[in-house]
Amino acid sequence: MRNFKIVLAVCFMLAFAVGSARAQTLATANVIGTVTDPSGGVIPGASVTAVDNATNEARTTETNKAGHYEFVALRVGTYTLTVKAKGFRQFQITNATLEVGKGLHMT
Repeated sequence: MRNFKIVLAVCFMLAFAVGSARAQTLATANVIGTVTDPSGGVIPGASVTAVDNATNEARTTETNKAGHYEFVALRVGTYTLTVKAKGFRQFQITNATLEVGKGLHMT
């Protein structure tokens, strides 16, 4: 199996969801990125999973034709991101911290 790297152009944006019962504000962040192989070629159809380390809540998406993926409105906190693609070794980033108002770039 070939190795691949994941280029996470991780952008965080402040978003608010207001609960109807308590009118509490919930801070969230968006994560976007591109999955590439070692030569820089994009990997379409890769499975990308973000797991909230505090709650074990998982969200999974698939990269598009350009290798891009997006998670919208993840709760701020610490996450494990896992990428799987046929013909490649699994790639994992642990303890990726999502914070309101801060950006993060991981390669």
